[in-house]
Amino acid sequence: RNRAMFFLAVFPLLPLALARDLSGLAASSLIGIAAVLLSAAVIAIRAIDGTYSAQGIFASAAAPPIWSTTGLSLGTCVLFNMLSTAYMAHTNAVRAYRELANPKDAPFVATCAFGLSAILYGTVMLAGYLTFGSIAKGLVLANFHPNDIWAFLTKVATLISIISSHPLLFTSLRDSFLSLSGLRDKTISSFSTFATVSISLLALTIALSALVPDAGFIVAINGASVGAMLIFLPCLIYLKVAPLNSLSKFESTLLKALFAFGSFVAVFGTVITCLEAFTDLLA
Repeated sequence: RNRAMFFLAVFPLLPLALARDLSGLAASSLIGIAAVLLSAAVIAIRAIDGTYSAQGIFASAAAPPIWSTTGLSLGTCVLFNMLSTAYMAHTNAVRAYRELANPKDAPFVATCAFGLSAILYGTVMLAGYLTFGSIAKGLVLANFHPNDIWAFLTKVATLISIISSHPLLFTSLRDSFLSLSGLRDKTISSFSTFATVSISLLALTIALSALVPDAGFIVAINGASVGAMLIFLPCLIYLKVAPLNSLSKFESTLLKALFAFGSFVAVFGTVITCLEAFTDLLA
């Protein structure tokens, strides 16, 4: 696993990380979307074709789902944390807005993007649980039997999707780092500074991937801490920068309530995620 990550970091991730202009990757984004749709289709088909059912050829890799309308627990917070990550698109929001042919279409584009994402997430989540039941993992692809050829193709498609989307996510990480560190102007005039920052950040992400192999934990902890703050912290910022008396009492109260809720979710969700990952208290 670590060896594979190293070779992927050298190629193609490193050349992509050193690219200043990502306009040539428009086609790869479409390929990434197609790969995601293929993965979702395979997961949905496996939920209904009986391959992993009690009488299926891969029955040993699954368990029957347990349905309950009152089965909420502290561990349910992990799902909420993952959902925070799933809808965390703030880092690319400004860039996407600027690249729209008609900025007035932004509300329609955002509604379609989040709506389609919700349908896709819901389909995969439900299909994964129907297939693997109580032993479903945070990364559902890890549940599939090694001899399932369609599952293998799904993993390949997921790899293609990740490689296709990595430059966009990495660019957001680098832009945020450069903005916070004050190095943005230096990277514009000096490629060596740009390359040093890019290689260092890429090496850091690869090292963290090697140290924490559980992708489900990463997604959950990211949603609990960073995701919650990124979604709800702007409420406090808006309260501070809004002109005096420009907000109604209802708007002000709602923003404060959202900030309080986000702060609670960030702390509580992080604690619950760590407890589930490193202890048996929530078993």
